[in-house]
Amino acid sequence: MCRTYNYTKKVMKKYLFLIVSLLACIVALSGCEEKVLPEEKDGFVEITYTATDCYSDLKTEHIFVEMNGRIVKSRFLSDDVYLIETNYPDENTRIEMYPCQLPEECRIDNLEIKFSGKMKYHNPLSEIVATPIDLSKIKIKDYH
Repeated sequence: MCRTYNYTKKVMKKYLFLIVSLLACIVALSGCEEKVLPEEKDGFVEITYTATDCYSDLKTEHIFVEMNGRIVKSRFLSDDVYLIETNYPDENTRIEMYPCQLPEECRIDNLEIKFSGKMKYHNPLSEIVATPIDLSKIKIKDYH
């Protein structure tokens, strides 16, 4: 009888260890759920960069917040000039704006973006060829 008792005790210890281990794994894994950042929920990823107030001498005409647009390579200027194209003030009017501090990873023709910033007023007869915009935030479409 002592032999059976010791054998049962060993088996019980193994099962108890197994049950405790499984419970510990379940508890540990339940706290590790995947967190999706808010900027990735809509399919866009925010690009971080150092924003500068590059058009401070110009009056702000409009402030954009999370506006849809796309990056376009300028057809009339040099090859390294990229513009932001968007609808403003309504869906029927397309405008091109020149961002002075567009991050390098955003310089892709036809790249879909969401952006925030201050559109500046400028005299159409001035040397600025597109409406200036001082970006405060830019997100690019994540195609992955």
